[in-house]
Amino acid sequence: MCQRLTVRRGRGAIGSPSSAYSRQAIGLVWTTNRGLTLALMLLAIGAGLVPGAIAWVGRGLVDAVVAASAARSRARGCSGWVVAEGVLVVALAAAQRAMVVQSLCARSSGIA
Repeated sequence: MCQRLTVRRGRGAIGSPSSAYSRQAIGLVWTTNRGLTLALMLLAIGAGLVPGAIAWVGRGLVDAVVAASAARSRARGCSGWVVAEGVLVVALAAAQRAMVVQSLCARSSGIA
């Protein structure tokens, strides 16, 4: 049986029918495997925060290079920023890959 859903303007996402379905889906996954649910939540949060961290570290790197250029000295403080940027880029790639694998697993099991 299909239920017709209508979208009303001005209502927040909390009271929308899709949020009720989301809560049910999260509850179902939680009862199935709590550790996996927490891992997926942390993965999604991390994948959302890493791009901002990459931008922040990139700003620090540019600032360090500009400061070294203005002082006409070697860019000694830049290596830490470069390493941090590389680590964050690898972390973002790993998080994205893990989310793709999770999505493929969900599709193959018939969940999604």
